Amino acid sequence: MNDLKLKNITYFLVLSLIFTYISWEVYWYFTVGLSFIKWHTHIMLFLTPIILIILYNDWQNRKPTKLNVSILLVFITLFVWESFLTFSGINKTQFEKTLGYNVETKTQDNYQQYYHIHYPNEKLNIKKPEFTFKRITNKLGYSDFEIQKRKSKKEIRILCLGDSFTEGDGASFEKSYVFQLREKFLKSSNCYVFNAGICGSDPFFNYVNYRDRLKKYDFDILLQTLSSHDIVDDIQKRGGMERFKRKHVEYRNPNSFVKHLYIISYVGRSFLNILGYNELFITQNDTEKDCEKTVNLFNQYIKTIEKNNSKLILIILPSKEEVVNDYPNYFKKSIEKIKRTKEIYIIDLRKFYRIEMLKSNNDFIKNNWWDEDWHHTPEGYKMMAKSIYLGLKNHKLIKY
Repeated sequence: MNDLKLKNITYFLVLSLIFTYISWEVYWYFTVGLSFIKWHTHIMLFLTPIILIILYNDWQNRKPTKLNVSILLVFITLFVWESFLTFSGINKTQFEKTLGYNVETKTQDNYQQYYHIHYPNEKLNIKKPEFTFKRITNKLGYSDFEIQKRKSKKEIRILCLGDSFTEGDGASFEKSYVFQLREKFLKSSNCYVFNAGICGSDPFFNYVNYRDRLKKYDFDILLQTLSSHDIVDDIQKRGGMERFKRKHVEYRNPNSFVKHLYIISYVGRSFLNILGYNELFITQNDTEKDCEKTVNLFNQYIKTIEKNNSKLILIILPSKEEVVNDYPNYFKKSIEKIKRTKEIYIIDLRKFYRIEMLKSNNDFIKNNWWDEDWHHTPEGYKMMAKSIYLGLKNHKLIKY
């Protein structure tokens, strides 16, 4: 009798713990979305049914059937596989590697989010496992000095547009490529360089910022970065110009089942990868469409800046893997299409980076990129500034 009572208490405690855990996870799902998923969520996904099957067979006090055993073995196999993938990190996304969870993207509906900028005079603290840097934004929400409204007659104004590589993630304010380009290479007092890069931005946000907020400052040269990461991450996640509604931005809404399966289970992710889905829950066909949208964006860019008598320079930015190997085919095709627009000047940093790599020792990657993070080190930003400076000279856009 005492054994039966102890057994029932054990059942109650185990089931209560499982119910409490599931309730807690459901609460966070409705609070923060799929960002609630952590390492333990992956483990419990298959461990929970294993526990329930064992409890059920024990409660029935009978020998498990072949079907019960088969189902149990399936869940044990999935549990072992999921656990291995969880702790090995084999198919984790970059956000999962750096933050420990996926970041949910939703409709954004205020001024800062519509233009994807920081708040004015905001104190930023860029903190990651490998580095911590602080900076303060100006009145426009950019990580630079206050912009000068009046332009002198002989002054050449250069606007630097881009994402975290332009803002300078991975370095202090004075070590960003924009600051180093301005202070070390473009030393003429007639040359004014402004940093309008924002971490996490992309060429579509950059274009809308220029069109709506920065065009009035009469920039002569626009430096716009473009990387394969822009296409297969930011643009595939957000969409192209169609994301901009009248008063808010509305990001692409992927297939809900694919999205949930991909994020909640590494085993499910493995099967989806085989079917051609990437970490943004879309296939190669969608990638080609987004490449076309990107090409069309630069045609639109040219029409906008021509009214200001400005020049657009496209800065092709390689990842550290792409410097050693090459750009993916879809990206190379996009660059070739953009090159057909003769009004766009192109500076491919990969060519300059490979020259630096051949001149350096085996520590080239380690010196210029952080080990875990994908951004440049301060030395890497110096290389980036030098490469852009040489590219501008090659195109005869500057004489300094």
